[in-house]
Amino acid sequence: MTSRLFCAMMLVLLATLWVYAGDPADFGIRQVIFSFRTDDLAEFEHYSRLAKKVGATHIDVSELPEKAWWQKPDPKDPYPQWAYINNSIFKSYIPEGLRGHIPAEPQEQLLSAMRERCRVLRKLGLKGYFKGGEPMMLPERMLLIDALR
Repeated sequence: MTSRLFCAMMLVLLATLWVYAGDPADFGIRQVIFSFRTDDLAEFEHYSRLAKKVGATHIDVSELPEKAWWQKPDPKDPYPQWAYINNSIFKSYIPEGLRGHIPAEPQEQLLSAMRERCRVLRKLGLKGYFKGGEPMMLPERMLLIDALR
C-alpha cells in the first residue's frame, strides 16, 4: 500500500470518527497529533489541511527527507532498516563531540525540511511535533576510535 493511499484512508477514518463521535475537545482531548510520510512540501500542506479539518492540532515535522544511509556503510548488512528511517536528536543536531563522525549534510537537509514544514503549519494555525527514536546508533568507526585511545 502506498503512503498516499494510507494517508488518505487514515483521513477518511478520522473524518468518520469526527462525524460519529463529535469534536475531540468535547471529550477532554486537547491535542490530536497526525503523522504522515511525504517528501513533497505541497503534499505536506495538503495533508496538513485535511488533518486540521478533522481535528488535528499538531503535525509531525520530523520525518526524514530520506533514510540515514550513512548509518549503514555496508549495503550487504542485513540489519533492519527501521533504524535508518527514524529521526533522532543527533540526526537533527550534531553536538561538538560527534562532529566529524556524523555527516553534516543530511542534518542540514533535515533541519531545512523541518523549517519549511513549520512555516506551512504556522500559516495553517497548527503546531509542529518532533518524534525521535533514541538512542541513535552511532557510527562504528567512532566507537573504534574511542576504544583505541
